[in-house]
Amino acid sequence: MIAHTTSPVPDADDQRPSFNVQFIDNREPAVLAGTYRIGVSETIDSINTGDYLSEHTQDFRVSAPQFRLPDGTVRAVNPQPQQSSDLSQTLAHVTLDDALLAWRRQVDSVLRGQALTPLAARVPWLALLLFTEDELLNDPTAEGTTVAVPVRELTAANPPANLWQPKISENQLEDEEKDALAATVRMPGHVFTALVPRTEELRHLAHVRSVTVDSRLRGEELSQGEFTVITTNRLPDADQTRRYVAHLVSLEGCRHILQAADDNQLTDQDEVRLATLHTWSFTSAPAAGGGFYGRIRNIAFDEDDRPRDLLLRVTPAAPTAAGTRPAPDTNEAPASPPHAGDGHDSDHRAADHDGVHNEETPPSSPRPAPPAATRPAPQAETAVGQARTEVTDRLNAGWVALRHQLETGQATTAWYRGPFTAAPAQPLTGRPADGWSTATELLAYLPAWGMFDATYANAFSLGRALALADTEFSAALSHWHQRARFRTAALAQRETGPLAAVLTAEQDSLRRPHCDALIRAVREAVDSALIPTLLSAPVTIERTTTAPHSGSRDRARTHDISAYLTQPPSHVQQMLDTVLAPLAEPVTDWLDRLTLLYPVPFAHLVPDERALPAESMRLFYLDANWLTCLRDGAQSVITDESSRALARLAPWTRTAPPAPAAGVLLRSQLVHEVPGLLVRGYDAAGRSLSILRYEALAPDMLMVLFDEVPQVVEVAEPPEGLSFGIDFAMISTADTASNVPVLNLRSLSGNEAGKELDVVFPSPTGQDGLTRHLRADPTGARRILDLRPSDPQALLEKLRQALRTAGEPMADGMGPAGLALQLVNTARRQYFRPAAFTAANPDPVG
Repeated sequence: MIAHTTSPVPDADDQRPSFNVQFIDNREPAVLAGTYRIGVSETIDSINTGDYLSEHTQDFRVSAPQFRLPDGTVRAVNPQPQQSSDLSQTLAHVTLDDALLAWRRQVDSVLRGQALTPLAARVPWLALLLFTEDELLNDPTAEGTTVAVPVRELTAANPPANLWQPKISENQLEDEEKDALAATVRMPGHVFTALVPRTEELRHLAHVRSVTVDSRLRGEELSQGEFTVITTNRLPDADQTRRYVAHLVSLEGCRHILQAADDNQLTDQDEVRLATLHTWSFTSAPAAGGGFYGRIRNIAFDEDDRPRDLLLRVTPAAPTAAGTRPAPDTNEAPASPPHAGDGHDSDHRAADHDGVHNEETPPSSPRPAPPAATRPAPQAETAVGQARTEVTDRLNAGWVALRHQLETGQATTAWYRGPFTAAPAQPLTGRPADGWSTATELLAYLPAWGMFDATYANAFSLGRALALADTEFSAALSHWHQRARFRTAALAQRETGPLAAVLTAEQDSLRRPHCDALIRAVREAVDSALIPTLLSAPVTIERTTTAPHSGSRDRARTHDISAYLTQPPSHVQQMLDTVLAPLAEPVTDWLDRLTLLYPVPFAHLVPDERALPAESMRLFYLDANWLTCLRDGAQSVITDESSRALARLAPWTRTAPPAPAAGVLLRSQLVHEVPGLLVRGYDAAGRSLSILRYEALAPDMLMVLFDEVPQVVEVAEPPEGLSFGIDFAMISTADTASNVPVLNLRSLSGNEAGKELDVVFPSPTGQDGLTRHLRADPTGARRILDLRPSDPQALLEKLRQALRTAGEPMADGMGPAGLALQLVNTARRQYFRPAAFTAANPDPVG
C-alpha cells in the first residue's frame, strides 16, 4: 500500500477550513466475501482410531454487497447527474462510502473447494464503464435504462450461445440475492472489448481516498473519512456533443470475459451481460475554441498573440499628436443650447432624451449618456484635424455617437456614454442642494462642434421613466413625502404659530401636539370667564356664495414649510428618521438597487455592440455622475417645492449607498459552459475586493461590479472538491493554434505530494500530445486511457519515466494512488493586469 498526501491551502480571504487528502492504493479486507467451510480432524500417531475420531466441519459466510448497493453507499459522482457542459477533459468517477468495497470480492469464479486467488493477483471487482448513444443494446439513447434479470438467470452456468455473463456458483450468492432481481446492461462484444479496462489495468482505476477535515468545496464535497473511488478510463468526445451514461458494473465471476477481451476474442456477434450497481447520465458539449483555456486565451490575445484592448470602448486607443490638444475642461453644469436660428430648441424636455438610440435598435428603447463639457476649438489645427481629435478622444473615453431627435422633430447626432466608462469621469459641478430637477439642466451643448452631449440628461430621464414604470416605488415615495409633509407642517405650525409661546420641550409630543398645547393654554393663559362668555355669545351665521380659494392657502403653507426647512431644527430630522423609518425602507432599497443598475436596460449600459463583441471581456470604470443623475431622475417624480425641500432630509439622500467603482463585462460562452465561473478583483496589495453585483445577464453575458478599482482581475473555474481528467496545452504553428491534451505532472513525495512540477507530459508534446497513449473507443475516437503496466510504451510506464526524469524518487512505485494524483483536475485561472486600468488616468474629454 502506497499513500500520497496533499493539503490544499485556501486563499487568504477564504474562510473555509483547510483539509488533508490522502490517496491510498487500496485497502485489503481480512477475508473476502463469500461462503467458507472450516474443517477439523484429529489423528493419534501409531494408532488406528478408525471412525472414532471423526472430522468436524463448520460453514460460515462473510457478507458484502453483491448485486445491489445499500442506500447511502454512493457518496458522490462526477460529473453531476444530468450535467451538460464541456466535459471532454473529465474522467467520470464515483465515490463509495465503504473503503473496502472494491476489494471485498474477486473477479475469479470461485467453485466449492477451490482456493482463493493470491492477494497479489487480485483486482477490484468493480469498474466504471462509460457508454454513449447506440452502444448499449438495452439503452440506445444513454438515458440510464436497465433490464431487471433474476440473479439465478444472470449467473446460470449454461447461458444461451454467444451470451457472456458472470460465472458465480450458487453457494457464493448471498441468501437474499438468490431469488432477487438484478439490474443489468447488455452490450455487443466489440463494445465491451473497446471499453473495459484490461485486466492488468483494473487495479489502477480504483483507490482509497482519506480526508481528515470537511472542506465544503464546490462540486463533490470532501467529507471526513475513508472512501473507495472508482474512475473510468474513457474521456468524452473532444469534438462532438454526446450524451453519456456511466455504469458501475460488477465484474465478480467475469475473469473469463475479461480474458476474452484481453485476447480480442469478442465480436459484434457476441453479447455481454453485466450487473450494474449504480448509473447516472450527463451530456458533454465540447466548447468551440478549446473550452476555458482556449476561450480565455482568445479573450486576452489576438490572432498575432498581441494583448487585446480590454477597456469598454468602440475603438482601441489611438495616439493623438502631442501639443495639439488643449487641457480638458472639468465637468460643469452643462451649457444650454442656443435659441432658434441655429436649428436647436432650448426647451428640450426629458421625454426627448429617451429618443437617443442606436441605429440598429428601435427608437422605442431608451439609451443612456456620459459626462459632457464645452471646449473651444483649437486654433492650431485645421477643422478636419480638430474634428478627428475630438472624435478619437471621445471614442477612446467610451463615448459613442447616436441619433438624437430634438423637440422640434429634427434629427441630429449626440454624444452618449453610459455609466461604464473607459476612463475615470471628472466630477460634475453645479448640482443643486436638492438634486437635479429636470433633464434640460443636464443636456449639454458643444458650441464648438454644434453637437449635444445627452449623457446625463438621458440618465436623468431614464431614472424618471423607471420610477414611473414601477408603481409600487412611486406610491412608496409619494406616501413618504405625504406623511413627511404632514408631520413637518404640524411642527412648523406649533413652533412658528400663535401657540408657540406656550410650548415646552416636554410638550413637544409628536403624538398629541395640538392637544397638549390647548390644555396648557386653557390652564395657564386663558381667562376663566372665557367659556361662559363663549356660551352666552349670540350665534351669527353668514352665508357666502364663493368658497374660499384653497390654492393660495396651500401655496402659503408650502412656502412656510419650505422656509421652515431651510434651516430645520435637529428634532425635525430625528422625527423623520424615527417615525417614518418603515415608510422610507422600501424607497431606500429601490434606490440602492437602482445604484447597482438592476432595472437599467442593457442598451443604456453598452449603447454600441461593437464595444463588447462576442467572446470578449471588457473592464470599465463607473461614472458616479451618471448614477447621481439616474437617482435624481427617479426622485423627480415628486415635483412640488415642499417635497424637494423635504428630500434633503430623506435618509436615502443623506446616506450614500454602496456604489460600484469599476467592473467587468464578460461576453462569452464560458458563462454557461463553466457553471459557477469566478471573476474576482484584487487591489495592489493582493486583497480581494468586495463584489457588489455578480449576475449572468444572459447565457453568454456576465456582469461583475466591484466597490473599488481593481489592479488585477482574475477569471477562474470554480474550485472542485474532486475531479479527475487531463489538461490542455496550446500548440501554435505557422497557420493555426490548437489545444493538445497533456498532463501537468505532480510530485509524489511527502509534503510536496500534489504540487505541480511545472513539467508537461508528454514532452516534447508534439501535435498529438497525450493522444498517442489513448486507445480508440467504439466511435473510433482515441479516448481510452491505455495504461497496460506491462507495456513499456504504454501510458503508465511512460508516466513513471517522466517522473523519474523530473527527479521524483517515488516514480518507480507509482500505483493507483500515484496515478490518481496525476489525473487530479484543478481549477484553471487567468489573471489580467491591464496597464490602462491600473493607472487612474483622468477622463481625456471631461
